[in-house]
Amino acid sequence: MKLLIPPPIVAMFFAAVVWLLNLVFPSFGIEFSGQTPLAILCAIMGFAVAILAARTFKKAGTQIDPRDPEKSSEIVKSGVFGISRNPMYLGLLLVLSGWVIWIGNFSGVAALAVFVWYITCFQIIPEEEILATKFGKEFDDYLLMVRRWI
Repeated sequence: MKLLIPPPIVAMFFAAVVWLLNLVFPSFGIEFSGQTPLAILCAIMGFAVAILAARTFKKAGTQIDPRDPEKSSEIVKSGVFGISRNPMYLGLLLVLSGWVIWIGNFSGVAALAVFVWYITCFQIIPEEEILATKFGKEFDDYLLMVRRWI
């Protein structure tokens, strides 16, 4: 793998970046009716998606640590993996989106975009290369059936 930083640590880093951007660019701040409930809803949805994905992996008896995809024993296609190839990362993005909404600063949207780029380039693509080598046509077929994020 190209990167050994656990994705939840990467998400926490980006959460800190969002907080700092809010301090540096206070003029980009926004407030709107329903902001707090929407932020909480995004975070809850993110945790739910990530937990469902982790439980699906556990039920399938396959490797959950994304830093070591070589240990994966099968391609999980059921549950949330039928909607997204990377529901755990999607869950992190939703939680981070909730944080951006909670903070209420447009500059946080840039951090979300960089988070997606970073996770895609340094986590997802290297994982996919390893899984394609390991599982061949089965993984190639899965790539055609299910989108990377949503």
